[in-house]
Amino acid sequence: MYLHRISDPRLGGVSRKNLRMFRKLCGDDKLGNVRIVTTNWSRVGEKEGTDRERDLATSNTAFGPLIEAGAILCRHYNTVETARSIISQLVMKDPVLMQIQEELNKGMKLGATSAGAVITEGLVRLQEKHKMEMELLKKEMEEAAKANDEALRAELAEERLVLAQKMAYADEDRKRLERTLDEARANLEMETRRLHEMQQRAAAESAKLREVMAAADRERERLARDMEIAREKADMERMELTKRAEEERKKHEQHIQDLHEKMTREFQDREDMQMKLKEAEESAKAENARVMAQLAHERERVIRAAEKDNLELQKKAQEADRLRRDLEDQMKEIERKKMELEEEAKRGLITRLFTETGSAMVSCVKVGEDVLGVTGGIGGALLGIGVAPVLGVWRTVFGR
Repeated sequence: MYLHRISDPRLGGVSRKNLRMFRKLCGDDKLGNVRIVTTNWSRVGEKEGTDRERDLATSNTAFGPLIEAGAILCRHYNTVETARSIISQLVMKDPVLMQIQEELNKGMKLGATSAGAVITEGLVRLQEKHKMEMELLKKEMEEAAKANDEALRAELAEERLVLAQKMAYADEDRKRLERTLDEARANLEMETRRLHEMQQRAAAESAKLREVMAAADRERERLARDMEIAREKADMERMELTKRAEEERKKHEQHIQDLHEKMTREFQDREDMQMKLKEAEESAKAENARVMAQLAHERERVIRAAEKDNLELQKKAQEADRLRRDLEDQMKEIERKKMELEEEAKRGLITRLFTETGSAMVSCVKVGEDVLGVTGGIGGALLGIGVAPVLGVWRTVFGR
């Protein structure tokens, strides 16, 4: 994995040198096992980070050559999920030897390897420069000796001394770098041995994993067979259920058809009944109209008869009123005669009073009978009103 902060605005010289060294360490044919991971996404906006990522992925001085050779660019959002995702991609890869390991296995010194060349390339260029300058000074000193120019020869000797010191310093730096590279090689060899041990353990774990996967495959095959058997059984059950459902559907349809026919008959009977009820209702309406007309006619006849009887009663009442006035006149006459009889009684005329009073009572009774025969109840009432004073006079005179 090669980590790069996406928050860095550019890829500097040191970063480009480190990237070249990383590429030489791995080798172009091994870059399929490489993941270039960008970090620090929380410090940039999504658009800014995406633009930088696109520029880095397409630039020939950045990640472009590595991606073209098979490396994959990934994002790490500082979460366990993204870390696991990146690691799981590498764990599933087959292990390979890096180019630096292959070169060291061939007996090459670390400084002579492709990655070491990246480190020592600056010193090599400096040594070549000093060598060229030394050759140039040597030629100039030879020309000064031929010309017997002591001043120029002394100046060139001084420059040659300075250049020799620089070359000594550069050689010392080279030796120090070689020692550092040797130490790094020793460390790398130790790391290689440790990595080899880890690879052996990983191979053992891979063997165990393959056994587990084989067992999982066998279990999967068994489950597949069981699923196939279960599917066949489910298909048979589904066919049986489908057959039963079809029979139930036919029974249900037959039942619905029977219900429909029954409801149709009941509906027809109900319609017939409604027709009969309607006819009976119309007949009842007609009979009711006839009876109402007959009742109205009878009512008119009764009203006319009642009006006729009322007129007759009014006439009889008028007749009774006339008879009552006659009775009142007679009563007045009787009262008058009573007074006369009282006077005559005083004079001893009792016999005559009896005779005349009895005649008057007989006349009153006859009149009452006539009234009763004419007016019925009304006449009797009037008779009671008219006869009562007469009977009172009678009891007064005769005591009974």
